[in-house]
Amino acid sequence: MIEILGLKDYLYYKPRQLSGGYKMRVSLARALVYEPQIMLLDEPFSEIDAVQLKKSFYLSFIDC
Repeated sequence: MIEILGLKDYLYYKPRQLSGGYKMRVSLARALVYEPQIMLLDEPFSEIDAVQLKKSFYLSFIDC
């Protein structure tokens, strides 16, 4: 999950050291790490800036 969301280089950063987009990525990682059966998300990708990240994230659900 860390690699899919592009957080590998920020693994040991504190939340206050991250930008808004990376804070959103951390929130998504927290939600997904438990592999929930259903998730309700309010604009989950609004702060994520990379188009490629969005594509890889969507594709990770297809591979499941």
